[in-house]
Amino acid sequence: MNELQKEAFTNLAAGGGSDGMFGFTVWALLAGIAFSTIGYFYFRAGKRNSDFTTLGTGVVLMIFPYFVTKTPYIILIGAGVMAWHYYRDRI
Repeated sequence: MNELQKEAFTNLAAGGGSDGMFGFTVWALLAGIAFSTIGYFYFRAGKRNSDFTTLGTGVVLMIFPYFVTKTPYIILIGAGVMAWHYYRDRI
């Protein structure tokens, strides 16, 4: 076993190493799918009610997971966008 293989094995054994496909972990993919699904329902509601803000929120929720690879950031951004939509008329 050469040094590069030892380092890769050590990194993988420590829980690091592979970030999954295209830098996404499994949890990031699941979070992205969840927020995209929620975004789809926002989009449908916005289209049905002719509400541009709800429609735009849905588009943002469907698209942003493609550009963010870290799971905590996906969750924070998605929750923030949904919170903004919820509180935009209440403040």
